[in-house]
Amino acid sequence: MPQVEEKEAVMRGRSARVRWGWIPTLGCLLFFTWVAHAEYQAQPTGWSSSLGVHSGAAVYDWQLSNMISRWLVPRGFANMVFVFDECYGGGMIDNLDAVLRGRGDAALVSAARHDELAWSLDASIFTRARNALASLGFDRPTSLFGKEVTEEMARIGSAARTMSQIASDAEAADLVREGGRHPDGRPWGDYKPGVPIVEHPQWHEIGNGGAVKLGRKASGEEVASRHAILFAGKANRIADWNEIDHLYMVLIQYNGYAPENVHVLIGGGPGSTHPDGTPAPAYVDGAGTKAALWNAIRTVGRQMNESEQFLFWGSDHGDRQRIGRPLTQNVEVPARTAIPRSATSDTGATSRELETWDLDETFLHDILAVPDNAPFVSVILDGEAVPDWTIDDLGLFVNDVPSACDLIEPITTLNLDLDVDGYEFRFPVDESVLGLENTLELIWTGEETGFAPYTVRTVQISTGAIAVSPPPLEDEEEEDMTVVPPELTPTVGFGAWSVAAGTQLEIPGWNTDLWLDVSLEAGPFVLRSETDIQVLPNFFGAERLETGFDWGWLSILGSAVADLGAMSVIAIGASIDLGVYDATLLDEPFRLTFDGWGGWGPTWTPLWTFSHAVWGLLHLDAEGTVVLPWEIPLILRANVTAGATFDLLSGAFTPSLSAGSSAEVLLAGTEDDFAFTATIRATTDVLPFFTGDVDLELRLESAGWAFYTQLSLGGVVIGAEMTLGGEF
Repeated sequence: MPQVEEKEAVMRGRSARVRWGWIPTLGCLLFFTWVAHAEYQAQPTGWSSSLGVHSGAAVYDWQLSNMISRWLVPRGFANMVFVFDECYGGGMIDNLDAVLRGRGDAALVSAARHDELAWSLDASIFTRARNALASLGFDRPTSLFGKEVTEEMARIGSAARTMSQIASDAEAADLVREGGRHPDGRPWGDYKPGVPIVEHPQWHEIGNGGAVKLGRKASGEEVASRHAILFAGKANRIADWNEIDHLYMVLIQYNGYAPENVHVLIGGGPGSTHPDGTPAPAYVDGAGTKAALWNAIRTVGRQMNESEQFLFWGSDHGDRQRIGRPLTQNVEVPARTAIPRSATSDTGATSRELETWDLDETFLHDILAVPDNAPFVSVILDGEAVPDWTIDDLGLFVNDVPSACDLIEPITTLNLDLDVDGYEFRFPVDESVLGLENTLELIWTGEETGFAPYTVRTVQISTGAIAVSPPPLEDEEEEDMTVVPPELTPTVGFGAWSVAAGTQLEIPGWNTDLWLDVSLEAGPFVLRSETDIQVLPNFFGAERLETGFDWGWLSILGSAVADLGAMSVIAIGASIDLGVYDATLLDEPFRLTFDGWGGWGPTWTPLWTFSHAVWGLLHLDAEGTVVLPWEIPLILRANVTAGATFDLLSGAFTPSLSAGSSAEVLLAGTEDDFAFTATIRATTDVLPFFTGDVDLELRLESAGWAFYTQLSLGGVVIGAEMTLGGEF
């Protein structure tokens, strides 16, 4: 994950969320600020939200709040931060408010309202609108609101933001906020009829939670300890993994969270793979399941204290449920038995209304619009015989359509006790069966002798786990992203030669160098000679001769280096190099290439020693052109090279890491005449030693020759070079 920087893209559009004013008092000006947020809408009675999971039953809002209340609250805390970046995330807030209010400071944020979808950039739209999205600070598929929150959390020191500021600024930068537009300027419109592409981020604080910063109390004092749980249950899109990866880096590298105190529960957990087949990161602690989450909460609970900051982040898929809880529906016979809604939560309802479970149009629009969700009905039962029942013992009729049970799980979170409170039976439902009014009937389908009376405690009609990404606009053309495998056929039957000579003068050292390079290639056979001579201030020269066979992806070479002054051998060596990968990741608008090499070989240096080493190299190179005013092209380049060498004899391991970037402007000339270019170049070596340099090069060149002047931090270089070559 690239390092998060405080760049203009992060601040885009956010000034509208902060208002400044002044009050004159006793000859001085008192400045104040206030931050605007979208109005928080609490989830109404009869509805709930939940987090999607990798397997098993969903994590319902009332379950999460009960676990937080049972395990984290009793030991005390300085503050808690909750961020829900999934569909219907706003519905997770009200239950937490009920257990945290009056206990301390807390900040609760969500990407969307309790009845609203949350949006992310999946691979399809990202590849089609990469240019426009890059200008807005997106470098990979990820969530929309969550990405903005994470970037705000990356601000540290004097620039660190309070949770109130983070929520407000992230809302203002959210691409699909109310009034937001597609990167090309057009309104987002609807995902499907009745499903607008819009988010209303929610902000809610308890106590002085708005003044909390990561790692600090509301007073500004640093907390004594900090723990986090990052939960992405289903994680079946690369955007889900990217979001957690970005957040993990920001917590560890920017905000002082120790890796062992950040519990990452995502997808299939350790040993699983991303959707693209690459392995899950090593920092993943567990799968995105309810059991793993409960274990993580218990682990953190044992370490809580009154100076603790706890952060919870939930993402990827969310559910919305029509819920009846608590119920006390006693079923005494195995026949079909209707489950009415609870009169306690529907004051004034008629008997007919109590017999049906009503849904709203938003619920129906969502389940019909999203292709990969799976609606279900969840029924929580208790009774002496229930623990022994199987999925074949109970059936459900939804609007007279039968459904078979596919999951049974024990429930320990109906209250704050630690015992099993009941068992959840889940029944998948075809979305076309559900309507605005629905009847639910349970029926015993097992052996008649196995039936025993039971009690229905909770019923939920769920959308199933939902995650969505805006579809590409119809006239957006998908940008090509191709991977070109290495060419494994040796190239033979051609010949080429070249001779290059040059000279340069370095000031203020007044070092004068002469060099001559000769190259001959005939089929896979190559012969290369490099001669370098320093005339002033001291005479010194070296000759390198290299010959062997080069098939592009595989080369077998021998080399000798001699000191021309003493006419003595400096080193003789051999190598076998293998190009392990060579790919073009992106051709337009910026060309992104990647290649890797590995090698092995011995080297003999008569005056020193004999070495025997293996080495590897990875290189990433990016290049693109931007047209400036007056049709002047600006060529931008960047590269990163990482490598390592291991000496088999001494055991010495030497890593290397370097990076470079340049901006080149073609000031005048044509290909047939001459070209005059100006290039600003920056290079940095991080390993094995840290060095860096910045230089400006002015270059005039035509076919076969060039003259250049280079200004750098170390001095001035003036040089000229000429190249001749041909084929045979």
